[in-house]
Amino acid sequence: MAETLSNALVAARQAQADWNSVVLRRRLRAIARVASELAVDPDSLLALIERPNSSAAEKLASEVLPLADACRFTAQVGRRLLAPQTQSAWQAAWWMGRIGVELIREPWGVVLVLAPANYPLFIPGVQVIQALAAGNAVLVKPATGSAAIMHHFANCLQRSGIPADICQILDDSVEAGQQATQLGVDKVVLTGSVSTGQQVLGTLADAVTPATMELSGCDAVFVLPQSDLTRVAQSIAYALRLNGGCTCIAPRRVFVTPESE
Repeated sequence: MAETLSNALVAARQAQADWNSVVLRRRLRAIARVASELAVDPDSLLALIERPNSSAAEKLASEVLPLADACRFTAQVGRRLLAPQTQSAWQAAWWMGRIGVELIREPWGVVLVLAPANYPLFIPGVQVIQALAAGNAVLVKPATGSAAIMHHFANCLQRSGIPADICQILDDSVEAGQQATQLGVDKVVLTGSVSTGQQVLGTLADAVTPATMELSGCDAVFVLPQSDLTRVAQSIAYALRLNGGCTCIAPRRVFVTPESE
């Protein structure tokens, strides 16, 4: 497995240099086409999404449509967000004089995406397209049991004109994720539990590898005095049932004033 992972990293590094040299508008056009590719054979796509607590309609609404919209949004705003920006001299520190400053966004290089099990397509899919838009290559470690849907997504990327080596799907085992964090990638993006985040950060600390992590949520519901308590109860019940409660925005606390009771 270690040799396979190393080969994937080497191939990604080689592909990233060519991909970053592609004109930004061409990269964004390819990303825009991914949305259309997701619509090809939707029944087969939904069948590959391993979410036993979700219906086909829920998978479509919470996985496929948001990812397609993220492709559209990234393509729409990417040129403005990633273009060089000249800062006004008046924004600089006065003691530095009138020094011209230009903000240029450079890709990290190879980004490792450690995907979660609760939204195995939508969350890593968005992280992949954002990294690709910025000129990075991506290695994706799918959640256990979710390799098939990520391979399907990688095929969508290729049919959209994105080179095969620029986004590579790794083995979905826990061991593969542990070894991947030791490869020497340039950035890690993780969506998972606090304990997983602590373990990954401990591995990355020695190499000072930067990471972006979303380690679950603890969202609250505030019930106002004028609230319709029947609708409040229905809304909370829906939120707790959504994806079997396996979602970071599910309510974990409810705040109710005496006037609301």
